[in-house]
Amino acid sequence: MADGSLMVFVCEADEQVVSPAFLAVSRKLPGPAFPDNLVWTVMNVLTLPEFRRKGIASELMGRLLAEGEEAGVGASGLSSSKDGEKLREKTGFRNSGLRLMFPR
Repeated sequence: MADGSLMVFVCEADEQVVSPAFLAVSRKLPGPAFPDNLVWTVMNVLTLPEFRRKGIASELMGRLLAEGEEAGVGASGLSSSKDGEKLREKTGFRNSGLRLMFPR
């Protein structure tokens, strides 16, 4: 969105989107976990079946989380399906669905 509240990261193959990842930006009351009051929520990380197990979703997640770290986002969260549990764990999210990120 023009106001930066929603970002979309995509992977394309043969002029077709094969894996999108959506990132919603919201504001919370400032606190220890949210010092800058920004929270990013990862949503709908999907990959077409024939492109799964190739590292595409991991790459998209890595890029969007790096973007958040560069922006100084205090925390990011996600809810994952059973199929997405390995990716969630691989990218550092806890079972609660919350991944704390602190600026370096």
